[in-house]
Amino acid sequence: MSNAQAPDNDNCADATLISTTPFGATCSASVSASTLNATQSVPGPSCTTPPDDDTWYRFIASSSSIVFRYSNARNAATGKQTSPGFALYEGGCPTTTASFVCFAVNTAGTGLRIVDGLTPGTTYYLRLWSLTAGIVMEIDFCIQEVPAAPANDECAGAQVINPLPAGSACTSPIPASTVGATRSTPNASCAGTSSNDDIWYSFTANTSAARIVFNNARLATSNANANVGYALYEGTCPATTATFSCSGNLGSNSGSVTVGGLTAGETYYIRFFSLADNNYMTFDFCVIDVNVAANDECANAIPLNTFNLGDAYTPTRISTSGGTESPNEPGCAANENNDDVWYRFSATTPTIVLGLKNAIVNETGSNGTAGFALYHAACPTSSTTLACNTLGSAVGENIINGLVPGEEYYLRLWSTLTGGNTVSVDVYILNVPTAPNDECANAIPITLQEQDSDCSNPIHASTAGATRSSPDPSCATFNDDDTWYSFLATSNAVRINFSNVTKLAGTGSPALGVAVHQGDCASLPSALICSANEGTNGSVLVGGLIAGKTYLLQFFSYDVNNFIEFDFCVVNTGLPPNDECSDATVLLTGDGFCTTPVMGSLKNATTSPGFGAPACSAGGTSEDVWFRATVPASGNLVVQTSVLSNNAAEDLLMEAYYGDCRSLTFITCDDDGNPEPSPNELHPRISLTGRTPGETIYFRVVRKFPLAYGEFAICAWDPTVLVPIADGGSCVPAEPLTIDAAHANTHMWVPLLDGNNRIIAEINARGAELGVVDANLFVNTSGSVRNLNGHYYLDRNLSINPQNAGGARVRFVYQRRRIAGTSGC
Repeated sequence: MSNAQAPDNDNCADATLISTTPFGATCSASVSASTLNATQSVPGPSCTTPPDDDTWYRFIASSSSIVFRYSNARNAATGKQTSPGFALYEGGCPTTTASFVCFAVNTAGTGLRIVDGLTPGTTYYLRLWSLTAGIVMEIDFCIQEVPAAPANDECAGAQVINPLPAGSACTSPIPASTVGATRSTPNASCAGTSSNDDIWYSFTANTSAARIVFNNARLATSNANANVGYALYEGTCPATTATFSCSGNLGSNSGSVTVGGLTAGETYYIRFFSLADNNYMTFDFCVIDVNVAANDECANAIPLNTFNLGDAYTPTRISTSGGTESPNEPGCAANENNDDVWYRFSATTPTIVLGLKNAIVNETGSNGTAGFALYHAACPTSSTTLACNTLGSAVGENIINGLVPGEEYYLRLWSTLTGGNTVSVDVYILNVPTAPNDECANAIPITLQEQDSDCSNPIHASTAGATRSSPDPSCATFNDDDTWYSFLATSNAVRINFSNVTKLAGTGSPALGVAVHQGDCASLPSALICSANEGTNGSVLVGGLIAGKTYLLQFFSYDVNNFIEFDFCVVNTGLPPNDECSDATVLLTGDGFCTTPVMGSLKNATTSPGFGAPACSAGGTSEDVWFRATVPASGNLVVQTSVLSNNAAEDLLMEAYYGDCRSLTFITCDDDGNPEPSPNELHPRISLTGRTPGETIYFRVVRKFPLAYGEFAICAWDPTVLVPIADGGSCVPAEPLTIDAAHANTHMWVPLLDGNNRIIAEINARGAELGVVDANLFVNTSGSVRNLNGHYYLDRNLSINPQNAGGARVRFVYQRRRIAGTSGC
């Protein structure tokens, strides 16, 4: 049995008397409470299952409304926030579950609850508990006295105000407060039960429209920004939920609404309330007469001039001042279009560019935003539009398709800024003829340019007037402006070069998308290649073509709602001979040194099916060429790439595989393994040991970004073979060798060998094309070793005679001889 002492106020009969405090955003004095050792009282509250830890307090009401405010509601054991429940009983302790109010769900930690309908002078009993069973709750709270309801708490007491003249600024606003206000009946149509603090005003209309402006809306319970709701009634106080105009949220802190359709001389009632229930707010406001725009309604739409895309045009400066909300609001506008005005024009092309720029808020002079809706042939009878967009920026262009030339269209414009501000904006409509090659069936034939062409006579192209073809290219379901060309392949590959991609109209950045298809327009297969964003200048290589076949070229802009123009040419080219694994170039394996380097190139290389960027570098691309070498008897093999010329490939990656091209198994990958100094340090080197003699190893070479597509050297050798050193003699000649780009050895160490395949020295031309190199070696093999002051010297002389001048590095190779009576040479 527990001997824990229950709190003194564990039961209603022992409720602790507390004092109320003045209303404010925080408690001026709080009661610190705890449910430690509290037990369950009966009967339980009406709004929840019986609490297991309620405590009791009582107070004498001094106002008809109170705010129960709490803070720091927490689990005493963990300090984590928790939620309290509370019930209020009038006049005495409860004998049934009925209560004056009961709230079982409140905000954890800190919160409040407004309670109306109290009788001043009456004692009320407060039951407080934790909504989480089995914990001890600690909490600070107070009961705040709310000032009496304002005189305009009900419609019958509405405060009469005078509208300001049209064009006035709200410089001397009417101060307003809902503190102490209660919910009037019936509810407004847009308010639900949120209007628990409504206040009322009335005015006599002077014009057919009025603008209601509010500022500085703050929650009186917390000083945070308040969201203001309003309802407007015509003639009399409301008897039903019907309203003349209604919005549950005109904006936070500040906002406005323009209401049209008023009758001059008629009385109107304004009902203000805070958006959320259980809140009070303060704000200031004005009602301003509005001179309604001549084109406020669709029936009075003003004609608008149109221009042709590419020609000079003069925008029309349009203001939504004096616009009121027309019926049948567009689907994209929600409640924004409370200041819409109307224009009309006759279509001359199926596509137009509708542009809006230089939008300025009339009331503040700051940057504004505008929205539009377009209707075909008649004023709207529903929310359906041909096009609708709340642009959300001061400048914007919308490309609109599907117009019927010769028919009339109605344009609805409004300010999209919250708060109901009006806007002035430049508006223009550009006519765009349909592109002649808008569909695949009308693809324009083009002639291929010769290989290595510089594209000096490009084709100028444009997507202006193009629409979306079906089906979409595989990489671009957003395509909405494709144009088509065709060409006859004469080789297995072409390169599509493009430049000067420029935006003609619309939004977004200019960037070109491209797809190439084989087949006819009736049944387009998957694209041979599809790239949605190639940028503004570049090229795309397309391989796997069949000479004599016709191919379809589809261009489109990367961004939707965008027309572009650009220059392009299609160049006939060929793929590298070793573009695929099955055509891998054979590397001969040298003994001990690189003796048979091979020239390679990634120019026009494509990505092999099933392969991507190598895993050994995040910067790798995937276009590749292939080589293969046979593992020598030692089981050891080195393969290394090197720079070939100053304009060659700067940075490469290499992977090694075994198996056959139909089923390759990865061995390793290298990025910068070449140990030689600049400019070779960014080239790969793969060293394999313990492989099976006679095994074929495939080497995949890939470019690394950024680098040129130029040539490179690649070589294979067995590093474990010890090549004999030339014995020398009297002028032993080296076998002549050639060092130039054609032999792929200008940036690597080249061995000089004698007629018996013995090493004499190595030479590195450092990029120079030395041409034919002759060498002679003399080694004293018969006389005594020279001795100068106790220093012994080998008699060894090497002469190297290149065909062409140029600096080079030389590595000498010699054999050490031990001399009797010395420690060595």
